[in-house]
Amino acid sequence: MADKQAETINEALVKRFFVLTEQAKEIDRELKQLKKLFNGYFDATVGPKKGGEIQFSQYILKRQIRKTEKLSPTIVEKLEALNLTDCIVIEKKPDEEKIKAAIQLGFLNEKDIEEFRQRKYSSAIIVREV
Repeated sequence: MADKQAETINEALVKRFFVLTEQAKEIDRELKQLKKLFNGYFDATVGPKKGGEIQFSQYILKRQIRKTEKLSPTIVEKLEALNLTDCIVIEKKPDEEKIKAAIQLGFLNEKDIEEFRQRKYSSAIIVREV
């Protein structure tokens, strides 16, 4: 199967990939500029953090606002002061720096933790002009 794939890859395909990648970068830059322009318009006309809409003959430009909220870690002190410790989650997680130090000092063997290592791999395709 690897031989069949190697046969189908040629310089024309690599060149096409390179050209499309360059076009995608340019498109991303232009989209970023247009989004900035549109958001500036909506900020000026309806206000920041507010949705808006403009209708044209064939298109509608719409800004939607999505809101996410998260509590600041400093709320823990407030909850402790109010004696609401049940509202606090204590998360146990490994301290990688201390684990590395323990291995270097000989308190922990690398083999003992190998089964707990989680590895993630990702591939990247890069084409450059020669």
